[in-house]
Amino acid sequence: MNSITRFFWFCSGANFAILKRTPTESNKYVGIGATVFFTGVLAALAAGYALFTVFQALLPAIFFGLLWGMMIFNLDRFIVSSMRKKENAWAEWKLAIPRLVLAVLLALVISKPLELKMLEREINRTLDEKKTEFIAQSKANLAKGFPEIQELEAKIDTLKSEVSQAEAFRDQVQKEYDAERFGEKTSGTSGIVGLGSNAKKKEQQLDAAQRALDDLRKRNQV
Repeated sequence: MNSITRFFWFCSGANFAILKRTPTESNKYVGIGATVFFTGVLAALAAGYALFTVFQALLPAIFFGLLWGMMIFNLDRFIVSSMRKKENAWAEWKLAIPRLVLAVLLALVISKPLELKMLEREINRTLDEKKTEFIAQSKANLAKGFPEIQELEAKIDTLKSEVSQAEAFRDQVQKEYDAERFGEKTSGTSGIVGLGSNAKKKEQQLDAAQRALDDLRKRNQV
C-alpha cells in the first residue's frame, strides 16, 4: 500500500482499518478520494483566478483560492463520507441532495471565470459599442437641447478651415521665396540666384501672408 493510495483513502473519508480487511473496495475509495481531491483543486484554482481577475492582486487571490479550495474539499469529503447505503431510495436521495447542490455550486464557480475569460473580447467589444452608442446619443440629446452648440461648432470648424488655408498659402509663398533666392527655375520664379527684385517681391508677399496668418490667429484665438 503506497502513500498515494492512503492519501486518496483519507480524501474519501474512508475507514483505513476496514479497507485493509476489504482490498476489493480499495480502488473504489481511491477513485472517490481522487474525485474529492481534484474537485477541491479545481475550486481553488477557479476561485483564485476569479479573484485575481477582479482585483488584480496575486497574494490575496492565492490565499483566498487556497482557503476556498480547502473549504470545498472538506465539505465534499464530509458529504461523501456521510453517505451510506439505505433501504429507502428517498433516504438515499436526501443524502445525495447536498452533494448535488455542491456540484452545481462548484460548476458555477469553476465555469464562470473561464467563461468570462473566453468571452472577454466579445464582452469588451460589446461594452465599447454600448459606450460609443451612449456617447452619440448623449451628444444628440445635448444638440437638441442646446442648438447653439451646433452653430458654435460649425463656426469653429469654419475658422479652423480659414487658418489652415492661410497656413497653406503662407507655406506656398515660402517655397516660392526660397526657390527665387536659390535660383530654382519654376513657373513663378526667375531662376536667378540672389536677392533680386523678384526675390524682394516674394519676400514682401511672404511677410504679408505671415501677417495675415498671425492676425487671423489672433482674432480667432487658434
